[in-house]
Amino acid sequence: MIDLFKIFSGLFCRGLGTANETKSEIKSFGYTLKEANRAKDIHIDFKAAVNELKNLDKAAVGLTSMNSEKVTEWGFFKNTLLESRLKGSEYEWLLKMDKNLLDTGMGKGLVKSLGGEVKTVAGAAEKIVEGTAGAKIAANTLGKISLLNLGFSAALEVPEIIEASKHGDGLNQVGRSGVKIGFSTFLIGLGSSIGKALPTKYKFIASLIGGAIGGMVGNKAGEITGEALFGKPVRATA
Repeated sequence: MIDLFKIFSGLFCRGLGTANETKSEIKSFGYTLKEANRAKDIHIDFKAAVNELKNLDKAAVGLTSMNSEKVTEWGFFKNTLLESRLKGSEYEWLLKMDKNLLDTGMGKGLVKSLGGEVKTVAGAAEKIVEGTAGAKIAANTLGKISLLNLGFSAALEVPEIIEASKHGDGLNQVGRSGVKIGFSTFLIGLGSSIGKALPTKYKFIASLIGGAIGGMVGNKAGEITGEALFGKPVRATA
């Protein structure tokens, strides 16, 4: 039987794939809470996908064109319930901390090395990338890797690291967790960016499917690679 919830969460809920697979209740709760906070963002994505299927103008739901030169950026606060609460409050400064890898000198340097250039659109909080296809895919991938999202994912690994430390396996668990977070985060962004770059008029849907595939591959590849490098987790013995 087709699991419609699993399909929906894979396409629209970037963290629920990890939440569904993990055995940690704390981690599962954390990722579920994060996706609940993204309710507005998920609604925007879902509406854009439906409109694209209907061949309607995506501008009708407040989205710009999925032009390959416009960089799609994800963030921890972007289009979330928390963002609306923080705007205009004494904690609005937190929104300025929501950066991605494309905001860094290293990210821009990588895009430049691939024959591209990142520019900020005057009067708009968005970026465009000019240059080669590889540079555009790289820019869109880096734009989807939020530094705060990485920190949030790392924080959810702390209980497992503490538990592993009780069995003398703490440092190895740090390595396994780091590898899995890195693989899943990178491949979700890469898969979505490749989907967006495909020669199809359904670019938004292709980016959703690419991100879902990237997430599944990233979680599994990260787990296998982490265990290959740092060994299997040491479990408590009865």
